[in-house]
Formats: sequence, C-alpha cells, structure tokens
Amino acid sequence: SSGRERLDAHPAAVLARTPNPWMTGVELRCAMQGQVEHRGNAYAEIERDGNGVPIALWPIPPTRVTSIWTEAGLTYEIALPVGDKVYLPPRLMLHHRGWSLDGIRGMDPVVTHAESIGHGLAVKEFGSRFFSGSARPGGVIRYPGHLSDVSIGRLRDSWETAHRGLAMSHRVAILEEGAEWQQIGLAPETAQYIESVKMTIAEAGRIWRLPLHMLGDLERATFSNIEQQALEYVQYSLLPRARRIEARVNTMLVPEPDVYVEHALEALLRGDTKARYEAYAVGRQWGWLSVNDIRRRENMNDVEDGDRYLEPLNMTTPGDAAPTPVRAMLRPILEQTVQRINQRERTDIERGAPKDPRWAAEHHS
Repeated sequence: SSGRERLDAHPAAVLARTPNPWMTGVELRCAMQGQVEHRGNAYAEIERDGNGVPIALWPIPPTRVTSIWTEAGLTYEIALPVGDKVYLPPRLMLHHRGWSLDGIRGMDPVVTHAESIGHGLAVKEFGSRFFSGSARPGGVIRYPGHLSDVSIGRLRDSWETAHRGLAMSHRVAILEEGAEWQQIGLAPETAQYIESVKMTIAEAGRIWRLPLHMLGDLERATFSNIEQQALEYVQYSLLPRARRIEARVNTMLVPEPDVYVEHALEALLRGDTKARYEAYAVGRQWGWLSVNDIRRRENMNDVEDGDRYLEPLNMTTPGDAAPTPVRAMLRPILEQTVQRINQRERTDIERGAPKDPRWAAEHHS
C-alpha cells in the first residue's frame, strides 16, 4: 500500500464541493483566483462549528478588507456596505495572496504594472480613433495645375463625404479637372501601431506569466513547440499558484498532520498519447507502476490483481540474500545446468586420459 487515501468525506473535501449554499466549489475558486490575479488578494470568511471544524466559506470583496496590526496581532478589518466595520482574527479568514513583499498582503498586479497597462489602453484608444474617424486615405491626389479656393473646398468636401469613416471605406472616388490618385504604402505611424499592439499582448503575458499562444498570439507558435509551451505554462505558472493555495488551505482548513490537500496536475503534464504510453511502459517494466496505477492515471477502473509490481531479474536490493519467488523458481534450472556442464567436462577428461588400467583404477577409486 502507498499509504495515500482519498478522503471524500473530510470537511475540507466537502467545502471544495459546496463551500456555501449559493456557490459551488469551482465558482468560489474561480472567483478567488480571479481576485488574486486582478487585486493581488482574495478573502473568504471561515465559518466554524462549536468544535472549530470549518463548515462554510463566505467570499469577501478584497476592496473591503484591510490588514491591520492590533495588540492581539494581525487582524482583518472589513468595511460593511452599511458603513460599519467588523474585525476578524486570522483563524476565521482564508486569505489567498499573490506575490508579496511583506508576506501579509499581496501586491496588486494592476497597480504594480500600471504604466504598462496604461500604455496598452492608450494604444487601444488610438486605434479606435484612427480607424473610426480618420479621413487619411491610403494615397495622395496629384493635380497638374493650380486649384482655386473654390475647387479645393469642393474637392475636400466631396472626398470627406464619400470616404470618411469605416462605413464609407473602399468606395469609388471620382476626381475632376485632371486630378490623379497615387497609392502610397502603409504609413509609419500605422506600422508602429501594429507593433505596439503586439508588444501590449506580450507585456500582458509577462505580467501574468502566460504564454502568448494562450492570449491568441500564434505568430511564433508551431506544431512542434505548442505542446512544450503548454507544459512550461503548467510548470512555471500554474504550479507556483497551486502550491500557494495548497499551503494556505492546509494551514487553515486541515488541522490533521497526516491529511493534506493537493492539486492533481498530472493530467496537464501527460503530453500526447504516444509519449504517455511510452512513459507507462518504462514505469511498468522497471517495477514502479502497476497495471492499476496506469489505469487510474487514464481515468479507467481497476482490474483484479492489477496492483502487483514487476521486478527486473537483474535488479535486487544490496545485501538482500533472501531469494525472491522468481529466483527460487529458477534455482533448480540453474542447478541442473551446472550438473550437466560438470558431467560433460568429466566425460571429455576421461576420453582424453591415457588407456592405462592403473590410471583408470586410481582415478575411479
């Protein structure tokens, strides 16, 4: 036995499924993790029964919670909608925090990266204004002579009426008095805008440690590297978050030292079918995976007698002289083989010995 057992009836497991009458466990975890990513902190009041066992979790908006120090130590000050304030001790508050400098309150990613986010918003606003109301054509009008003020005004008005805004784009232009249209390339400011949009996406990925393909930027994604990027996302982005949550939940909701909560991330790290099956084959052949171990990883039911582990014939524990069932079964075969080899060598020696009866009598006595 591995000593690990899934405790579906444990209070922490019950809270993971139904934290309160209004929310499911998935909804609460999504809400709290979203608050951590956008505010740096997520709070939920822990309701306990008379024995101190957690029976419910009630989320609290992070904008209403302030961590303060009192004579009793760390205390959470909560501003109620009616204007009053209540105070909760740490044992009644489940506090998930992001990256923190003091270990008490997580840093707000939006505030920390306000300059980068502001740049992205400015780029978005520029694009909206440029493409919704810009009268700048993709070329210039060349006129062979001098235009009068009346002609310039009439040409300008007709052009803006026919081509200003997205609704009028790509319409046919009618030019008068020998005017010619000359197409020009993409303007430098437009090209710079496109590059700025790409930089904004990359900057958002850096803030929240997200690979670009998960943000819809597939410019550098290929069939060969997309799986590796997904694995790195689990290892370097999801795993640190999961470890922080596990440590806080185990501290606040699981008092038993031999019980713990953990995230099962193996499904996200399994890779494709071929890679998984090759890994299973190695584990099975070298004796650290059983048939049922493999079936559980593939979300399949156990089979009878599927918990036995193989033992490679050429491997044994140092100093362990006790014969295993396999070696005990092979011992008679090895002994018979040694006897046959000895008999064959004796026969060969006798055949090559001198034909002297005295030698034969002496060596057979």
